[in-house]
Amino acid sequence: MVIEDDMNLVELLKYELMDSGFHVSYFKSGRKTFQKLKTLPPDAIVLDILLEEGGDGRLDPEGFKRIR
Repeated sequence: MVIEDDMNLVELLKYELMDSGFHVSYFKSGRKTFQKLKTLPPDAIVLDILLEEGGDGRLDPEGFKRIR
């Protein structure tokens, strides 16, 4: 799972991860991601800590822990 608002970086990460055999889902904000975590549990998360949509990626890991 990639949480990133820079689409150029998303495309690069998707290409590299998919080339390594991973299925990649991506989101532009951490808030929207919380809604998907229960139905789409990731094996790994690449998180932008400076999301522009007002979210602070440094706070999101605590939210991820609460979802479990």
